[in-house]
Amino acid sequence: MNCKNAQDLILGEYIDGNIGSELQKELKNHIAACAECRELEAAIIQNAVRPFRQAEKAKAPQAIWEGIKDRIQKEYAPKSPVDVFFGLREALGYLFYVRKPAFAIATAAAIVIAVMVFLKSPTQADVYLNDQAAFMAGLGNGGGNNSDFDPASILEDYSL
Repeated sequence: MNCKNAQDLILGEYIDGNIGSELQKELKNHIAACAECRELEAAIIQNAVRPFRQAEKAKAPQAIWEGIKDRIQKEYAPKSPVDVFFGLREALGYLFYVRKPAFAIATAAAIVIAVMVFLKSPTQADVYLNDQAAFMAGLGNGGGNNSDFDPASILEDYSL
């Protein structure tokens, strides 16, 4: 085992005690033979492991535990139908909450403009194009069976 691998193991799994027995044996042999890795192990134990093992365990005040207990009881207490609807309203409120009103107004305006563009009334250009299409269809038909087709009257209507 080289020093790089040994140091990685010392900094991680070895100190935590999460190392296999075969690998631990190999690492201990390396530490016994290598002064640099032995110093690293001693420094880590002295500066990181011992202070936590010797530290007193802090206890939370009883008032905190009572507050946690009360919250848990409120969270899992049976709910009345009014509470259920209030919870649903609150959940939907978060769903439809508008964080930036200016953005919402701009989006609504863009939608209104888009609808107006697509649902606009026919303009003179639309009427002109429809007349031209009807005229061309009549010409392509060559008069056909349509006895009402009179190119001169169509031209008169168009020019007036």
